[in-house]
Amino acid sequence: MRALRAADPWFDFSEWRKVVDSVRRSVESKQTSELIDIVRKSDKYEVVRAGKLIEIRDTELGWLRHGWVYPSLVNLYRRCARQLYIEVSRITDGKPLLVTRPQLEAMVRGILVHEEWRKRFAIGETEVELVSEALKVRGVADEVARSVGLVVEVKSGYGFDDVAVAVQAKLYAIMAEEMGLMDAVAARVVSPRGVFEPALRSDLAASYVQRVRIVIEDALNNREPPPRLSPSVRSRCETCPYRLKDCATLKSAGTIFDWLESRGFQVRRPQRTLLSYTSSSS
Repeated sequence: MRALRAADPWFDFSEWRKVVDSVRRSVESKQTSELIDIVRKSDKYEVVRAGKLIEIRDTELGWLRHGWVYPSLVNLYRRCARQLYIEVSRITDGKPLLVTRPQLEAMVRGILVHEEWRKRFAIGETEVELVSEALKVRGVADEVARSVGLVVEVKSGYGFDDVAVAVQAKLYAIMAEEMGLMDAVAARVVSPRGVFEPALRSDLAASYVQRVRIVIEDALNNREPPPRLSPSVRSRCETCPYRLKDCATLKSAGTIFDWLESRGFQVRRPQRTLLSYTSSSS
């Protein structure tokens, strides 16, 4: 299944890619202390402590405790539902999130690239809070360009999960439409790889909201966590800041399919592109 399909840019794409590449090179050359200073100036994150692992608080995730889902969490769910469970647990326990140097670079790159988009390329309103009461989803769209009927999701890197990004952009369009911001709403993903539109149905995007909500509710209620990643993708664990403590102390049994079905969510198991991991016991 192709989650994204190419779309025509409405801006100078070559100039955009130059800007993104320049930001990436600048971020990679900075000392960790310089990156932390940039994060501290952002109103999205609070730096609690800087060390080998940086401790931060995400100031936008407070609504998790009230059952709301953020579209951006779909990416973490698809990378590792277990990590999503751990981070929700830490937030509700008042503990900071842990960030590695590569993650810090990605965070700063996102901050700076989004600033450049707002200043140089956006044609509509930026940083727009959107809400869907029907799905109980809320988030901040990078741009809502009413003049051209677009909700824009900006990505600062070349490498991203197409399905997660497509779901995220689709959810922003669903929210904008439900709120009546535009008569016809289309979603676009802008990245240095290209400009794309989601090729997913609305019901699939909604199904990911259900999956993320299951993880959040189980974390809030201290229920059994999702299983560990399968050996085929467990290389992701090597860069996870939680692997040695938080993750190691949690139970892991069955597959992600088993775990979802035990929570009442039916998954068609052949859909390998939609759920790209299972546990070691699969």
